[in-house]
Amino acid sequence: MCDDSRATRRFPRPRWSRLYAIAGLALALLALVEAFAARDGWRAAGGAIVALAAFAAMAAWARANRVALDLVAWCDCAGSQTTIRVVHPHIADATARRAGTVTPWTSGVGIPPGRRTRAPSRS
Repeated sequence: MCDDSRATRRFPRPRWSRLYAIAGLALALLALVEAFAARDGWRAAGGAIVALAAFAAMAAWARANRVALDLVAWCDCAGSQTTIRVVHPHIADATARRAGTVTPWTSGVGIPPGRRTRAPSRS
């Protein structure tokens, strides 16, 4: 998109070390459960609890780093080269306009004949 060889990054980076710590801690806890659980039932329950806690911690990490993860592939000039289309809702009729009620589309069921179901075109 643009040359960012001399650009400086002004956005946060993902904290990968925290994700690696979560994964390492989960593996260590799973190894401890396998080594020290006396019965198969306790071993299965402990493994399930550790796995669920690890997934919850990874989901929390992804949520905390969602902006940084989104901006990883962006360069400094991306904002000026990205186009966003905004679609404005149509107002069905003048009474809805006065009442402040926006009705973008109506089904046409129960509307008296001759009444508009969409805003007039600007032609």
